[in-house]
Order: sequence, then C-alpha cells, then structure tokens
Amino acid sequence: MREFILKMMLSFSMDFGVNVDHIQVEIVDEPRISHARCEYYQNKLTGKAFEPTMVFNRNHWETIGFYHRRELVYHELGHCALFLRHNYGESIMRPRDYATKLDGSNWNELLELMKKQYKQQMR
Repeated sequence: MREFILKMMLSFSMDFGVNVDHIQVEIVDEPRISHARCEYYQNKLTGKAFEPTMVFNRNHWETIGFYHRRELVYHELGHCALFLRHNYGESIMRPRDYATKLDGSNWNELLELMKKQYKQQMR
C-alpha cells in the first residue's frame, strides 16, 4: 500500500511539476478516516509546524481497485500539495465519490480538468 502511494506521489510530482517530498503518509485502521484526508501536524522530529500528512484508511483501500486508488492519492495530493478545494462536478477533487471509470478510461480527461482547476486557482 505505502509503495503504491509513493509511486503515485512521484507520478503526481511529474504531472504537476511540484515537489511532494515534504508530504508524509500515514495508514490507519480507524473509522475516524472513512477514505483518506490531508491533515497538518507539527513534525515532532523537526519541530516544523503544519507539515502536511495524507492519512489513508487501510480498510477502505482494500475495497477499491487500482484506478480508484490512484484517484484517491491524487485527490489527497490535490489538497496537500496544490491546496485545491473540493469540486462537485466530474472531477478528481469530487468528495466521497470516485469520478474515474472502473476501467480508468477517463483518467486523462480527469487529470486535465484537475490541472485546469490548479491553474485557475493560481491566478
């Protein structure tokens, strides 16, 4: 699970041209996180305040396939790395419901929409 998330972080970094090395990954078995979320904590080792951490629910992770896992990681990176808010259309940033088709055939379209959302926010 962690290896997949790290690979997706590298892919995201290349897709958006942003550094995500500072983002931590936490995997939990607790119901407080239904799917995943981006949280900000103070790093106890460095003392750096508000370090972004993506927290994933292992139980939910095990119920979804490759394409929805990829979308989930990109969604949380949208929050942690790009500071994007939820978007309620056909979007990677749509909360609680996956926009990616089960066969992944609309991924490129969704990725382009996310890039567009990021560019609009940067204005």
